Amino acid sequence: MKRFLLPLFLLAACGYQTPDPAQQLTFVEAMQNLPFQLDDWSGNTQEPGGTLTYISGIGSVTPQEVVTALKSAGLIIKPENVHVTGEPTPPPLLPNGSPFRAELIASSTGRSGQDYAISVRLINTTTQALKVSYGAVPLNAVLVDQNGKAVFWATVGAVIAVVYLTDCPPQQPCNKTLDLKFRLNRFQPKFPVQPGNYTLKVFTQGVGVSGEGPYQTGQVLNFSLPPQTLTVLP
Repeated sequence: MKRFLLPLFLLAACGYQTPDPAQQLTFVEAMQNLPFQLDDWSGNTQEPGGTLTYISGIGSVTPQEVVTALKSAGLIIKPENVHVTGEPTPPPLLPNGSPFRAELIASSTGRSGQDYAISVRLINTTTQALKVSYGAVPLNAVLVDQNGKAVFWATVGAVIAVVYLTDCPPQQPCNKTLDLKFRLNRFQPKFPVQPGNYTLKVFTQGVGVSGEGPYQTGQVLNFSLPPQTLTVLP
């Protein structure tokens, strides 16, 4: 049986369109289409058909959703090689008998897609001088909608290994606050947090305290602040 090849112009007339490589998404563009903040990866992301051996990030997606998004860029990865950092579990409130009292400094309103800043002031409740040490990101925050679903968390991936110190005079606030800034979107600018009322949960991570007496060996303070309402405006 003879086989006939139709000319391209006849194929076009029949509704067939040849693939346009320029329309294919890049690796970065594919990731920006997900509520997923890329942290680290390894593998070939430059050529169609390239294979990734590992990818990690933070967001509200499943590994399979990452696999599907990468297909739109012509890239391949196995679901078991995708690591997604999901919603964190906040620690308990600051216990009684703690050497500190904590105050959350945060606006009750913010604008969708814009920067939002929070601070925590620690007040030394003891009669001796203390020191507080912390890393580049001493705070985390979770934003929960009215249905009880977390829509954003300020978890970060790899950070610079650095230690900051601040002095805390007896029965006075520490010299510096613990600070955090993030944007009110769902891990990508393409997904701004929708206007409405949310519950803001803030907690410390890796904050150390040292001094004399019972604090000579040092302690780690991981605790939550009382939640507060955050109204996101358009």
